[in-house]
Amino acid sequence: MISWNVVIIVITTTLIAIYFYGVIIILTPPRRRNRSEEAIISKIADAEEEIARLTAKLNTNSLSVSDHEILYWENAGRDEHYTQCDDDFGFGLIDRWRKLKTQYCKLDETPQSLDDLTPPTQINCHKILQTGHSGTDNFCHFNNLYFDVEKTHGTHFAHGSLYGLCKRLPAWDTEGQFQLYLNELMSAVATHDTNKNINKCTKKLSGRTIIIKRDGSHNMYHSFSDIINLFISILIHTKGATVEEMKNNRIILFDDADDGPFYPIWDLFGKNVLCLEEVIFGIPGGSNLIWKDFWKPNKCYNSPILKAFVRYVLSEWKIRPHKRRLPDQPIRAVFSIRKHKANTKIIRRVVNEDTLITLMRENLFTTSANITIPINITAVDFGTISFKEQIEIIQQSDILIGMHGAGMTHLMWMPDESVVVELFPKEWHSSGFRNLAKWLGKRYLSWQNVHHKNVNHEGELWTHVEEDEFLEVMRAAIKIVENFYLGVVRSDKEKKPLKLD
Repeated sequence: MISWNVVIIVITTTLIAIYFYGVIIILTPPRRRNRSEEAIISKIADAEEEIARLTAKLNTNSLSVSDHEILYWENAGRDEHYTQCDDDFGFGLIDRWRKLKTQYCKLDETPQSLDDLTPPTQINCHKILQTGHSGTDNFCHFNNLYFDVEKTHGTHFAHGSLYGLCKRLPAWDTEGQFQLYLNELMSAVATHDTNKNINKCTKKLSGRTIIIKRDGSHNMYHSFSDIINLFISILIHTKGATVEEMKNNRIILFDDADDGPFYPIWDLFGKNVLCLEEVIFGIPGGSNLIWKDFWKPNKCYNSPILKAFVRYVLSEWKIRPHKRRLPDQPIRAVFSIRKHKANTKIIRRVVNEDTLITLMRENLFTTSANITIPINITAVDFGTISFKEQIEIIQQSDILIGMHGAGMTHLMWMPDESVVVELFPKEWHSSGFRNLAKWLGKRYLSWQNVHHKNVNHEGELWTHVEEDEFLEVMRAAIKIVENFYLGVVRSDKEKKPLKLD
């Protein structure tokens, strides 16, 4: 049994210790911060101000490309998700490309006989292994590349048509395995470690030239694989890229495809001329991040790179952002129909699309203050209008409906929290657009044909969509849009009363 005397001694000793510790704390003068601590505190305060400034710009849709990158890295240490997926879909991917660089060609000593028309060449190549890719992806950057036009035959670069005044380094042979069209381009590059046997430049152009071979010109998904990789290539070589730096490039498209409907997008990055102070052999479209996990759901839910790309295109074309739908306004749905496709067969099509559109107009409504409001349904054949008009229509929609195909890439331009409804033919399914919707902050629903009776044999994958099942999916899409805007309105009411005219 514990003695009360022991208990009293322990308590008394503890109180005395606490008293003297408090006196010491009171009497000890506060330690002055040294300059390094003050500098750190000042940087933290500056960073907080920068985040607040960029967040305000984000809310007004006025972020520049460089703002997106700054905001990304400021948040990277705060959100656990950034550390999981940034190497694949965020600016962490850009950072990986920048760091993994190897020099393939340089001059050990610069000859005294060099002049402005025979500048020395440097060749650096970047090589990374992206998640889920069976092989490495790479691209190359040149300073002062010589281009002998007479040795070029159509869209083919013969060996020696491109050459550099530099000494080929061992890394080129040990590491130089190039994917897709990069193999053809790099095979065309000859090197000379002396200027005795090379032709001088007849004309030298300053600035950056990017050489790309497109993965086709009419399939939207394939075309934007190339265009987004062009955007990524510029970001890699221009840290904190401004809008002007995005546009100040020359683009060489060395393919025999026609311009195609998406050609105007290329003009946002440069004009088509030849030659060559700084050259980039662009990243082939087949290695673009939008192909990642095309056949299965991807775990990541955000892609700052894709969001920055979308904002850049919309701002350069001065396409006004989607105005928030008020509860008493109709939900706007776009049905992508397929009746026109230049010079090619329509492989996938909804054969009863006219019936589905009629059913939607007769059966789908939203309710506000006990008022029933019909859904605003627009049927659009995107093959009949300009690409800018296509984006303007999509940007003002709440729901996009369409058969699986490249046209569903349009979901990129939809506003946040909008809904994508993808229709699949029998025995055909992929997760490409499900993933793209998730990376860009859209909601996703799908319908899958499982009945052989719905296969229309006029086309391989022409499909009759079950009408009752389709209406059920559409009601779910409408409910998602209603709930999102209900939450937005409630949030706004806390700040400012909502007035409905």
